[in-house]
Amino acid sequence: MKVRWLVICAGILVPSAFGAGPLEVFKRQCGKGLAANEYPAWQWLQSNAIRAADAFATSRNPSAFFLRPEVSVIFQAAGADAGQYHVHLLQKGTTGTSLAILRPNFSFCSDPKALDDSRTDLFTVVTVKLNGIPL
Repeated sequence: MKVRWLVICAGILVPSAFGAGPLEVFKRQCGKGLAANEYPAWQWLQSNAIRAADAFATSRNPSAFFLRPEVSVIFQAAGADAGQYHVHLLQKGTTGTSLAILRPNFSFCSDPKALDDSRTDLFTVVTVKLNGIPL
């Protein structure tokens, strides 16, 4: 079996999750201004992601919640989801720190205005943690 390698920022070599080289992974990035989070309608999808993470987290531990989290969109350069975008939510509160990572279930390189933000299937929760402990 031939393993191809992906170079990440620190110069560390890791095998690509789907056998593609670095150029193939980075070709999946959205062009400048074309990522869903760069459009005005993103605010509604961001709220949808927060609701999805909050429902998932609080059903497992009421201390893990997402009220007004810091929201980041990350392009995955390596790992199982290399070449995909994730939404990261970070909530610091009196009960601890909650982290959620969600995968969009729509084409991230397009204007999200046509999506119905009330749908519950727009994001898949990849992981949720409270104080570093998976829920």
